[in-house]
Amino acid sequence: MRRFLRIFPIYYGLLFALTLLFLTVGKHANMRDPFFSDLPWALSYTSNWVAFGTFLSITWSLSAEEQFYLLWPPVERFLRGAAIPILLALLLLSQLIHFRVAEGVMAGLGFSPHEPVMLRQTTFTPILLGVLLAHALHEPRSFAYLRPLLHGRFAPLVAVVLILAICSLPIDDITGWPRLSIHIAMAFLVGSTVVREDHALMPALRHAPLVQIGTVSYGMYLLHMICRHAAYTALQKLGVTAEWPLFPCTLAITVLVAWASYTFYESHFLKMKTRFSA
Repeated sequence: MRRFLRIFPIYYGLLFALTLLFLTVGKHANMRDPFFSDLPWALSYTSNWVAFGTFLSITWSLSAEEQFYLLWPPVERFLRGAAIPILLALLLLSQLIHFRVAEGVMAGLGFSPHEPVMLRQTTFTPILLGVLLAHALHEPRSFAYLRPLLHGRFAPLVAVVLILAICSLPIDDITGWPRLSIHIAMAFLVGSTVVREDHALMPALRHAPLVQIGTVSYGMYLLHMICRHAAYTALQKLGVTAEWPLFPCTLAITVLVAWASYTFYESHFLKMKTRFSA
């Protein structure tokens, strides 16, 4: 319920607002028909399994997240002894698809070499690695093995440098080991920041502007494509043809709109989370 109160109100509020927009003043907008075509998938949190034609395509990660919330907790609750084997099997399956070992099976299911995008690219690997990390840090024996690797004060900094280095590889397609290496390095980053609080990145992570961005980050994620369109339209009307102003303008509008959403809308739902505290 606490997670529901964080994710659902602004998500369905946005879908409702866009529906009203396209049913009224936006009846002749170019995005109207694609929006209503995508809407059932967005409403059901299944947008990660289809190709979207609108800015709602960014909701694929929320769909993967909600599917995880729906399916994995019962595994942990009712199949405790089998949780780790199931987790490892899903990780293996994910990599067979990701490394293109299962092309014959995917083709037999009717998928092209690039479909579905969610399974071909990000997949569920990061979420699965997060679950594996949680188990590894929870169990005393595995924690004892991981502690020397993750406990160093500069371990998070090493992880960030490693992620940036892999992301900077001069290759167009990161399928295979590059992408998996990024996922593992990110899991390492998360682990190294939770094992101890006084790590090298702590001052930066506690910096007030960064904390504020973290507070409104969900709204920024959900609204940034709309804000980008607004920034682009405004710059066009002002006669600005250069491309570089688009990013800072989009960022400024996104932060402002996300802050307003959090302050005047989301916060009312978030206050209800105290009713469901453990």
